[in-house]
Amino acid sequence: MLRKWQIECIDLVEKKFAEGRKEFLCVATPGAGKTVFSAVASQRLINKKKVEFVLCLTPSIAVMRGVQDKYEEILQKPLDGKFGSIGLCMTYQSFQYAYQNLAERLSGVKVLLVLDEIHHCAGINEIKASAWARPLLYLIEKVKPYVLSLSGTPFRSDMQPITTLKYDGSLVKPDYIYGLQEATRDDVCRSPVIYLIDNTKWRLTQRGEVISEHNCLSSLLEQEQIAYQRILEDRQFMTHMLSNAEERLKEGRRLRLDQGGLVVASSINHARQITQILYTLTNEQPTLVTSDDPDCHSKLIKFKNGTSKWLVSVGMVSEGTDIPRLQVCCYLSRIRTELHFRQVLGRILRVRNNETESVAELIIPAHFELLMFAKRLSEEIPESADLIKYCKFDITKPETNDLVNDSKKQISLELDTLYEKGNELQVNPVNPAEDFISARKHKMADTNVGVYGLYIEEVMRYCQ
Repeated sequence: MLRKWQIECIDLVEKKFAEGRKEFLCVATPGAGKTVFSAVASQRLINKKKVEFVLCLTPSIAVMRGVQDKYEEILQKPLDGKFGSIGLCMTYQSFQYAYQNLAERLSGVKVLLVLDEIHHCAGINEIKASAWARPLLYLIEKVKPYVLSLSGTPFRSDMQPITTLKYDGSLVKPDYIYGLQEATRDDVCRSPVIYLIDNTKWRLTQRGEVISEHNCLSSLLEQEQIAYQRILEDRQFMTHMLSNAEERLKEGRRLRLDQGGLVVASSINHARQITQILYTLTNEQPTLVTSDDPDCHSKLIKFKNGTSKWLVSVGMVSEGTDIPRLQVCCYLSRIRTELHFRQVLGRILRVRNNETESVAELIIPAHFELLMFAKRLSEEIPESADLIKYCKFDITKPETNDLVNDSKKQISLELDTLYEKGNELQVNPVNPAEDFISARKHKMADTNVGVYGLYIEEVMRYCQ
């Protein structure tokens, strides 16, 4: 059964294309059901003889398989490009090596080009287009297809214009928008609850002497030459974050036994460390999916259809992956862009059948950039500021597991010559002061950062 927004948008697609338009942009919040919408829209256009072939492009193999399965279920025909199929589903990466041949074969055919998560493609002309965008522009020029672009986050971290999109100055001009405010109101998406974890006393020491103290993580990172990655990879800090997430999931599974959790890691090695900690905390082996594992896709499917607790990944579950039983997420990635933040949140927003008034719980370190993204997200949901409830309290309850640190126990991080610039780690930069304007200069030998205060949890609860 189609949702109200999907029906409205499909009708609008038919109307615009009937009027002679060739391009349509649908912006719908992650988890709202863009794949079903686009598949049914394709079916309508095929039935009305407006389209003879559907070419659907996705950002990854994992997303492609889910999209292809859904399209074939709705269209009742294969989408593998073989004899008897109604179209072809492939990744933008694969399309780079097939676009000229496809353009030649599809010449004169009524084609619908579906561009899933189009924000991955930058540039509106061939000269400035990215590697994924250039083949698109070529095919659009040669084949003249109908173009249906989809995105839940129609912006890029590099501020480049997105391929096929129309702009009014620097603002995107969608043909249809379905935001998170509407999605939570309609019970299409869960209401997000974001937990920011911090500590009341971060202390930087050198050879046993206190150099500085900070009352929050943001102050530490802004004023000291400390790579964020080092904090994320500290075992005791990870354990506290993961035990917090485990408590949320345990509570949720009292209501629904198959509720699942996702941990987003910074690297494959980081993901393996997280898996070990989760196993110690839960006595249950988490599902680890990484790009270097040939069985990663089958593991994703098994987790999706199973009842196990935790799924750990680096980037394979950050966008477009449909696992509705995921409802808790612990974000331990070093990537700090608004696009990635919202896409990860989207993984736990999807509702299941007969699910109403449920929440999606995201646990994050209290990094100032992540806090900024969370606040921007909050502005899109409520109609007034009083609808956001803030609750700040100390986490002081005793932990029984010996892996979980006491709230006053020190966390020591040995600092080396790593400095941070944006989302990249650099070794021995020529001038670290250029990376951190406000950074204080310290000799790095024998320097530690420790947590000596109470853990603080700030809750951002989004109410309809």
